Parts: sequence; structure tokens; C-alpha cells
Amino acid sequence: MNPAVFAGLIVAVLAATGSGKHKPQAPVASGGVAAALVWFILGPVFMIEIGLLLEALASGDLPSALVALGFSLATAIVLFPWPIARHLLIPRGHVKLAWAVTRLSFWVWRRDVRGGALVAASWAAARQAQRGDPPSPAQLAWIERR
Repeated sequence: MNPAVFAGLIVAVLAATGSGKHKPQAPVASGGVAAALVWFILGPVFMIEIGLLLEALASGDLPSALVALGFSLATAIVLFPWPIARHLLIPRGHVKLAWAVTRLSFWVWRRDVRGGALVAASWAAARQAQRGDPPSPAQLAWIERR
């Protein structure tokens, strides 16, 4: 891997955490560090999976394309949890699934992933009510327990 990437990461962490006698107001959150590590590891893997998917589609190898699609989708859920929850799960009212996927969203909800998951679950419940299918009392109790 390129050494400039590691140097840039070190500079970003040092700049965010501050130095000297001044303590920063908002140091780097552990969720932000976890998200960066996930992206450094799974980002290239995701690009390889997309390349394999395109290669399988171009050659007409459907079984290999389906396997590559499955791995690409699984990796996409880990890399893009908030956009998936925000644009697919919440509008359809999937309360528990939106909560679970948002728990992976370290990049967006760095300091409060649990709170972000509750926002997603509550928002999905509200969307259920807007569609004319109000959430059950069991679902609302489930959200409150979290």
C-alpha cells in the first residue's frame, strides 16, 4: 500500500486530536477510526468484487456473476450502511432492519451509533404510519427498550 496513505492518516489523526497544552473540543471518535480502518480494508476488496462481477457478466458466466454479486452486496452493506438504511429500509418501514444496518454506520454516527440506530428505527416506524400501516405496540416497545 502507498506510504502516503499512512502518512496522511497519521497527520489527520494528529490534527484532530491536537497537540500541546490545548485539549481539542472534539477528539477523533473511536467510531471514526473504526470506519477508516473498514474503508482501508474493505474498500479495495469491494472494488475487486465489482471488477469480478463485471468480468463474469461480460463473459456470460452467470453462476460466477451471482456469487460476485452476493459478495459485493454483503460488502456494500458494511461500507454504505447509512445510505442503505436511509434510502431503502427507512422509507419501506423496516424498523428492526434499519436499526441493525445503522449500527454499522460508524462514519455518519461516529460518537453515537446507538442513537443513530434509534433514529433510524423511529424514523422507519414513522414511515410505516405515513403509509397507513401503523407500527405495532410491540415494535414501539422494542424501540423504547433500545
